[in-house]
Amino acid sequence: MTDLPLHRHPGRFRLYFIALVATAVATLIPAVSALPAAAPLTLVLVLAFMMLGEAGAVALPSGGYVSVGAVFDLASLLLLGPGWTAVLSAISALVT
Repeated sequence: MTDLPLHRHPGRFRLYFIALVATAVATLIPAVSALPAAAPLTLVLVLAFMMLGEAGAVALPSGGYVSVGAVFDLASLLLLGPGWTAVLSAISALVT
């Protein structure tokens, strides 16, 4: 049995992953500062609903599971726009 590529070059993967995260953060910071103002209560409520939706999975009758988080993502897109939805989805994914 052969090793997976990750096991053959863990240093390269770690370097790639750090560069990828650094690039994402460097891109996100200017984008967040350019977002239009949103009501803090709305942001907190939408984030709470996103986290609750991702935390609980619903069992499907034929097997498997599905989360209802996408419903709150779509509602957030309509209420807050794509910028705030991306930020809130990222926070929700990191927390849950």
